[in-house]
Amino acid sequence: MARPFAGLCRAKHAVVEASILASRVRRLPRDEVLEQLGRLDPLVDKTGGPAEREAMAYIRAHVARVGA
Repeated sequence: MARPFAGLCRAKHAVVEASILASRVRRLPRDEVLEQLGRLDPLVDKTGGPAEREAMAYIRAHVARVGA
């Protein structure tokens, strides 16, 4: 075995998707961004650890601050 399998973490991918959405919050309708974040939240809640939850909270705070 060359190296242990790190596995797939759906929460990490959800955080990446949420980051992309947050970077476009000024160009997309705020409701659409919030809707998409709402679809990603369960992935982070179910499969994420403390780091992913913290990242998602940071993203939500950014969207609330910038997208308001």
